[in-house]
Amino acid sequence: MKLRFPLSLVLLICIVFACSKDQSPEPIEEKKEEPNPDSIMYFTLISERPKDENIIEEWIVLHDAEGKLLDFSLFDFGDNLVFESKEDISDLISVTEIRFTEYDYGKNYTITTTTGIEKGSKWTLEPSLQSDNFYQSNGVEGDFNVTVSGIPGLEKLTVTNTKFNLGLSYSSTTFPGSPPSTDISTDLTLYTGENEYYVSILDGLTQLKYYNFSYENMDLSLNYEDFLEFDSYHNVQLPENNFYIFNVAGFREDYPYSEQNGVVLHDVISFQYPEIPTKPFVYGYLDIFERYRTLLVVNYKNLHYTRVQYGPRLEEIIIPDPTLNITDFSRSSFRFDVDVDYISSSHLWSYSEGTSSDNNLYQTYWYVEAASGFEPFVGELPGDILTRYPEMNIQDLEYEQSLLNLPLESTEYNSRNLIVIKNE
Repeated sequence: MKLRFPLSLVLLICIVFACSKDQSPEPIEEKKEEPNPDSIMYFTLISERPKDENIIEEWIVLHDAEGKLLDFSLFDFGDNLVFESKEDISDLISVTEIRFTEYDYGKNYTITTTTGIEKGSKWTLEPSLQSDNFYQSNGVEGDFNVTVSGIPGLEKLTVTNTKFNLGLSYSSTTFPGSPPSTDISTDLTLYTGENEYYVSILDGLTQLKYYNFSYENMDLSLNYEDFLEFDSYHNVQLPENNFYIFNVAGFREDYPYSEQNGVVLHDVISFQYPEIPTKPFVYGYLDIFERYRTLLVVNYKNLHYTRVQYGPRLEEIIIPDPTLNITDFSRSSFRFDVDVDYISSSHLWSYSEGTSSDNNLYQTYWYVEAASGFEPFVGELPGDILTRYPEMNIQDLEYEQSLLNLPLESTEYNSRNLIVIKNE
């Protein structure tokens, strides 16, 4: 038996940026002007996002639809910046955020330009999604043993209580076919106030079953014949890939959503279980839960697809295979065609030099975002900022990839449906 801890399900990667310790920026006064009744208010920024300890400075830069610089300012947590002009402003503007971050190994810059923003818009930068205290443990009372016998070849074991994925994984090398029965014995942690458990097993016959029990002050012996079928089964045809994650979790109606917790019904990471069939890949749901988290991440060809749905069951998953044709690689007027419907797009240019091992790694990432139907327009950064941070190396940035936000069946919590197309 092998016990393993599955990888974190939190797949969204936040890239941050910074400049070197030997070059401290000169202080620049922040923009904190009161609205002028004779001027036109064309943008408002409210920052409710606490500053991470590694963030040195954050900037906001505004351009009109022709790429003309309108204004720029430092901002910090709690700021309410109002941008005004006595001259006419184009109906659409672009908004650029710059984040300068410093770590022990080097300095990072993240630049994000969102284009096609309506004049007069108000933005509120909210805090990042935090783990809910509901899923904090009330303590550990001990452990107990559970034995399952009569499994026709164990391929995947998942154990959870009503709140926590207990991180237990097991696989055998008996797939495919009908190998001899397999017994498994494992110790489970008993958390204070959490005595209801779910065990789900994918067996060597590609059958997914589960068993639900409550701890009653004794070790437990189960027979696989007593395991139940899921209430509904579905499948997805996974493409030839070099990596995938699949996870399904159930939530009771009065339980909040979570990126990692809930009653985990199925949890597979491809490199841990390379022999589980993917053509099709089978998953299922239980009727005792009102809401679910269904997650699929898969890398194939030059594509990275992520599908996460909170709320109803995801009974059908169609993995896209788009073709991206770029006609203009420049940031100022990036143009592309793609054969898939999308809601918005984000395109990345990047540059790095040095190494983290030598503590001199400098990285710059510039994202350009636009809603479907809008052509991105990006102006140059102010000379004051470029002079202040020469290590951004803006002139050396190269196009790296495009991200497409695809239509969603559900927008609850942190649902997302996106594909990244890498430049190869």
